Amino acid sequence: MPAMGKHSPTEAANTRARVSAWLVFLSMAGTTMAFQVYHSIEHGKMPWPLAVLYGVVPLLISMLVIEVVSGWDDAPKWARGGAYLIIGGAMFLSAAATGAVVLHAAPDHSSLLFGLLLDGAAILAARFLMTAAKRTAAMAQAAFAAAVEAEQSARAEAEAGRDAARRDAADATSRAEALAAKLAETDTAAARHKGDTDAPGTATARGASSGRRGSGSSGRKSVTPKQQNVPDDIDTQAEALRILAAKPGISGSELGRQLGVQPSYGRRLKQRLSETVPGGGN
Repeated sequence: MPAMGKHSPTEAANTRARVSAWLVFLSMAGTTMAFQVYHSIEHGKMPWPLAVLYGVVPLLISMLVIEVVSGWDDAPKWARGGAYLIIGGAMFLSAAATGAVVLHAAPDHSSLLFGLLLDGAAILAARFLMTAAKRTAAMAQAAFAAAVEAEQSARAEAEAGRDAARRDAADATSRAEALAAKLAETDTAAARHKGDTDAPGTATARGASSGRRGSGSSGRKSVTPKQQNVPDDIDTQAEALRILAAKPGISGSELGRQLGVQPSYGRRLKQRLSETVPGGGN
């Protein structure tokens, strides 16, 4: 992992290119403008405000027209051609003024070359800086769009997670209600079974009454809990339901051991009770 404050080779190269472009633009533009202003005051006898305008405007025109042409995507051919003619005229005017100043110092027939070199280098550097600024703005916009998209995706995932949690909570509530209903039903059956087994006098009276009626009576016998469709192990089932309500993930074997019965019976009991409660197996 790179240390803090260090840049990648590409970033370092881009930084050097921007610094070089600024140095070229400032030095070349400043030099050519200085020559033109001097030429306007010394040879043209212009007042200094007009001389400054005459020295600055040609290079400024070149840079601005380049920016207009580069940003005009659907520009017609004549507009682009006219823009390049304007740029060439401004550069020639600036180079001519600079050449007039260095006429006696420059080699023969090359007095314009110094001005053209200065203006050309300044315009190219300015064009690079403008392009780099646009590229940086585009990258920043793309990064912002990516951040917005990531935030929206995170919100969607969080909302999906909340919906899933709400569904799970609703399912758990439904299972708990079904288990509670089954437990209440089992408790009721257990209480009814206990009441029947704790009242032997009633059953004896019914048996005695049947005996006095003799063989001519219908011969009905006392009703036992099994004949009332009440399981013999209703108390065991009620206790098993309580254990399953407290420990839904308990195994059938462990359920049998806690009930004091065989593990195989505990497994069968858990399977039978789980089938009567939706989601009870979970």
